[in-house]
Amino acid sequence: MKPSHIFILLFLAAIFTFILRLATTSIPLDDPLYNLRQIDSLVANNLSYAWFDPLNWYHSTATIFWGPLFPTIIATICIVTKVNSVAIASIVPPILASIITVTSYFLGKSFNDWKTGLIASVFTAVIGGQYFYRSTFGFIDHHIAEVLFSTLFCLLYIYALRSTTTNKTIIISFFAGIVYLLGYLTMPTMVLFAMIVGIFTVASFVISQPDKKLVLINTVVFGTVIIGTLLFGFKTTGYDLSSYSIGHPIVYLGLIIFTVLLYLLASNVSTKTLVGILALISLLFVTISQFLKITFVTYLLAFFGQSNITNTVAEAQGWNLIQAALSFNIGLLLAICGAIVLVLIYVRSHNNSILFVLIWSMII
Repeated sequence: MKPSHIFILLFLAAIFTFILRLATTSIPLDDPLYNLRQIDSLVANNLSYAWFDPLNWYHSTATIFWGPLFPTIIATICIVTKVNSVAIASIVPPILASIITVTSYFLGKSFNDWKTGLIASVFTAVIGGQYFYRSTFGFIDHHIAEVLFSTLFCLLYIYALRSTTTNKTIIISFFAGIVYLLGYLTMPTMVLFAMIVGIFTVASFVISQPDKKLVLINTVVFGTVIIGTLLFGFKTTGYDLSSYSIGHPIVYLGLIIFTVLLYLLASNVSTKTLVGILALISLLFVTISQFLKITFVTYLLAFFGQSNITNTVAEAQGWNLIQAALSFNIGLLLAICGAIVLVLIYVRSHNNSILFVLIWSMII
């Protein structure tokens, strides 16, 4: 098919995504209304973001831990267009969902061809569940922006893994770092994708041959992110990864150092020895450093566990089979079949980008 025809079909998929969400208007409470308050504050104060609000979390703390990027984008459009903030804010989530539909095309295409890309974009347009709900007209919240920037980051990371020259690898990795930083400025939970990269790095060096390119990619990506976090500054004390603390650049620096050391180990010892060393390090980590152990386990439970507090938050509630079926329907079965196909392809090719997608999908 001609590129112009593919472009038209992709454009129609994006428009369909947008119209579908316009036709499903949300009237949300709580967080979206608070986002609207932030947007109005930004418009009224020349885009100066309020990190302290006495109306937030009354009787406890008034520090804001959400990122400023999502409301700032909307506030900027409101200032430039001089259009009511509610109208602009309500339409931004469907627009971001349309961009994700286009991103899905390039993800699918990178693993096969344009047909796979178009099928991926159509599925993304119609998939249900929390993703659809939080990208509808009127749902003024940062979650759809989180999905956009994290998906774009993964796409660029895959492109970096598949690049054929050092210069291309550096350039693509730099832009992947910029996109990661945009996700970080949307919400500190973007650190989850650093964890995904870390798990992938370990799996890659254990299963495949040591790859110097992976050292370069992680160094450029997270070196860029470290510089960005330092320029942005820290809004809280301590090392809490759920807020904008100094813990983030420490984690990213640790990931770079860990990648380098892992490469040196993998290049000089056998796979069995490498696994044994990693197991020993993990054991020492658990038994010696009680502080690190408690911190690590706390954040893992915060991301993947269930508690009385998180179960009152719709997007943080635990999942079950019924919710999965209601969200994805036949797509859930297709995803399992697709994962099996990817595993078979990886066994034959040992393509690192396929391994990355499998780990990314499994954790999400």
